[in-house]
Amino acid sequence: MSKLSTLTPRTPQSHLRTTPYATGHNYESGNAWSRDPRTDLFLFAISNMVGEDTFYEKSEQRDTRFRDLVAQVTKSDPEWVLHFIPFLRNEMNMRSAAIVTAVEYVIAGGPHGRQAILSSITRADEPGEVLGYYRSRMGRSVPQPIKRGIADAIQRIYNERNVIRYKDRGGYKMGDVIRITHPQPIGTWQSNLFKWLLKPETAPEGLPMLKRYLDLMNMPIAMRRAVLDAPEALWDAGMTWESVSGWLQGPMDAKAWESLIPSMGYMALLRNLRNFEDAGISDAAKAKVIARLTDPEEVARSKQFPIRFYSAFKAVRGFGYLEALDKALDLTLQNVPSLPGRTLILVDNSGSMDTRMSGKSERTMREIAALFGAAVAIRAESADLIPYDTVAHPAVAIYKRPLLKVAADASAFNGSTNTFKCLQATYKNHDRVIILTDEQAHDSGSYIANIKVPIYTFNLVGYNKSHLPSDGNRYLFGGGLTDAAFKVIPLLEGGKDSKWEF
Repeated sequence: MSKLSTLTPRTPQSHLRTTPYATGHNYESGNAWSRDPRTDLFLFAISNMVGEDTFYEKSEQRDTRFRDLVAQVTKSDPEWVLHFIPFLRNEMNMRSAAIVTAVEYVIAGGPHGRQAILSSITRADEPGEVLGYYRSRMGRSVPQPIKRGIADAIQRIYNERNVIRYKDRGGYKMGDVIRITHPQPIGTWQSNLFKWLLKPETAPEGLPMLKRYLDLMNMPIAMRRAVLDAPEALWDAGMTWESVSGWLQGPMDAKAWESLIPSMGYMALLRNLRNFEDAGISDAAKAKVIARLTDPEEVARSKQFPIRFYSAFKAVRGFGYLEALDKALDLTLQNVPSLPGRTLILVDNSGSMDTRMSGKSERTMREIAALFGAAVAIRAESADLIPYDTVAHPAVAIYKRPLLKVAADASAFNGSTNTFKCLQATYKNHDRVIILTDEQAHDSGSYIANIKVPIYTFNLVGYNKSHLPSDGNRYLFGGGLTDAAFKVIPLLEGGKDSKWEF
């Protein structure tokens, strides 16, 4: 599969539990606590990048642990898992984790497998990914709950535009998925679409967009660049920048990009800034891109958080784009929830935090921790942002400063890790504590018994032993840090103490 308000908040009764005793030691030999399965699954899934290696734990170990947790919780509380899957996919936007959870729920004998599979699928390439993941785990014979859940999803999401966009992605071809799962078409147009997917060598009937697309694909290569003079023909055929890139059978030059930019979505523009630079698009086209990137309404509609924008910022070189992304990063703060009361944010600056976030990322844990901490601090009603390593360093100035400047000041050190000594030195009756770290502290956490407010630890590296017990109001999020993490604290402080928020 592809990567498979201003009032002080009430202290919520944590749904997240660990055993109340130390069960082992962490990588640096400090005490560690193991979590109960449901808690571990929640914390792991919302931040885990399935299939990635980390510094302390390899991907195979993490994926096995994830599967075991799904099976264990499915057997004890299948309704919880069933409601967790769509929350994971739609609210937390954790695509691979939602698919894995749904399939493992079925494998573990969950009683509502069809519903679980359906709720994990939102994109047209995902039916093939679900099928591919199941068969990689269990072999070719596919159980009815998976077939029926996939078939339900196909009815909803297979249309001309989605087929054009996703037909070459996923674990299986769309025709093979239809052949295996036998979805019933919801109308004549979808019946025609299924027939074509089963026999793509035939001409499509009653599918005008698909026909225009196929005509373009059959056009002689030497004639294709001329279509760039009338790019509406590409848009009407459901062509995306990805498909045009391959269709041209040649470089995506400035003219190609300039013809596509008006039809590209916000995030597509953001991901391709380096390509625009390399192709040398015109100043007029560049101005249009910058205007969209810095439009507050566009940023709000994108619902994106600073981490995604920061990756684009680090990829480009040109002054114009850097200036625009610096502004866009500040605009993304409107998408970051504002925490009421006083918040203490500790950012680990120890040497191990210089490890890259993942095998495919150029960003280090130190960078992302500082960016996340700075964003939360700027948006909070009142916050102390403290970089620490062996000692706690002075609080970073926040008021009326750009996000990147605040983040840089929160990541300017490089020592050892004394998390709890630094917490003891900096906690001054705050309403909550946020710790951004790899959890490999050299010191003891006994002092935290004196802190009665919630403590949220975000483990950027991913590790199966936590540096604190998460009983009461101790929250431990292991397995990485993504944009989804911005939503977690308001979720837990929403005031409903008696049940999970999904």
